[in-house]
Amino acid sequence: MEYLMLITDEDDGGDAWVPQGADFGAWVADADASGVRIRGDRLRPHGEATIVRRRGGEVLVTDAPLSESKEWIAGYDILEADSLEAAIAVASRHPRARTGHITLHPVWPLDLDGDDHGDHDELNHEMEQGR
Repeated sequence: MEYLMLITDEDDGGDAWVPQGADFGAWVADADASGVRIRGDRLRPHGEATIVRRRGGEVLVTDAPLSESKEWIAGYDILEADSLEAAIAVASRHPRARTGHITLHPVWPLDLDGDDHGDHDELNHEMEQGR
């Protein structure tokens, strides 16, 4: 299963910084060598983000973070893992897990050619069951 791994930092300026002792290169090399990392990259500071919305037929563009949070998405990776536990093991070794937090989102493939409704029904059932 694929997972979107969002790497969130918690500094107050949104500037990229490297935690002491962090070896991002070693983490990337290890994840690449194991075949679990499909791709990933860091993101520019949140002050350079652009928010796009469409309301009432009008396109609204905002040059700023969506919220006043001190957290910001510093980067992302796409992982291919056999299980959530395997993805957690990879994510927990990421250097930012010590200074920020890592969020794993299971990827839900979009089937534009088929009937996608069965997946929605299954997800609704899982949510009702508290999973």
